[in-house]
Amino acid sequence: MVNSGFTESLVNQQRGIALKPFILIACIAISSQVYAGKPHQHAAHQHGVATLDVASDGTTLHIALDSPADNLLGFEHAPKTPAQKAELEQLGKQLARATTLLDIPAGCTASAGQVALPAFGKGEHSDVSASYTLSCQALPERLTLQLWQHYPRLNKLTVNLALASGQSRQTLRRGEALALKGK
Repeated sequence: MVNSGFTESLVNQQRGIALKPFILIACIAISSQVYAGKPHQHAAHQHGVATLDVASDGTTLHIALDSPADNLLGFEHAPKTPAQKAELEQLGKQLARATTLLDIPAGCTASAGQVALPAFGKGEHSDVSASYTLSCQALPERLTLQLWQHYPRLNKLTVNLALASGQSRQTLRRGEALALKGK
């Protein structure tokens, strides 16, 4: 007979391992507000602007994108036409591939993206979220972002970094790469 306490403990350990990247991202979001000297609050919903959280854990990078749906789809309401339904489905497929967001550096492999498409509540702003994990032999010095080419409505990216070298925030404009080491 299997000890149920042991089984429960094992399941909780597995959950903890699966949640580790998300806990890191949450820590970035909270600590970036403290770093900026502001109380924790959700980022303002601003069209043309998205947030990218990047945390390192040894040679692993955890990356999370949060954007108003308008930046990526061109609309924030429930799809009304077959074309809009197809666009939403295509967005989910695109964001499931890390290469939609960035070039995968040499020596790194990427996990499939975890994508949260909007629920489209009545009268509410709609956001899209995606998260990725890059496992690298050594952390790259920079990341070339492909999202600029895929989403022309996106003009600015606020990047919150939590790396072994410390925490920082970068503001990137259309076409700029993300520096992970020095500038």
